[in-house]
Amino acid sequence: MSNPWGYITTIDSRGCDSEAINSVETFQSFVDEVLEKIDMVKIGDLHSVWCETNEPIKRGWSWFQLLQTSNITCHFCPEDQNAGFLDLFSCKQYDDEIVFETFCKYFKPEAVSFRTFDRHIPQ
Repeated sequence: MSNPWGYITTIDSRGCDSEAINSVETFQSFVDEVLEKIDMVKIGDLHSVWCETNEPIKRGWSWFQLLQTSNITCHFCPEDQNAGFLDLFSCKQYDDEIVFETFCKYFKPEAVSFRTFDRHIPQ
């Protein structure tokens, strides 16, 4: 297959620090630090919203940051094991280990996994 068009890293976690996953200031600090470390540029401000859902256990904080190279999004579920789910998509290569380590530094999950996939335009 040809060179990837882009890359996506997904982080799935549980048992995150309750104070951190309910703090817009922590979200902002995380985004600022991780983007500086992987040399990506923000477009506009971080958007953070408390999201109600049809399944109350899945309600929580969602936030996203647009980037020159795509976006970073996350959803935290304080009522479901303090779970957290992050996606970083970019057409620019980056060090996924830095993303993972910075996520762990800020949100201190008890259990966490991450994967990075190449994205391709279908043939």
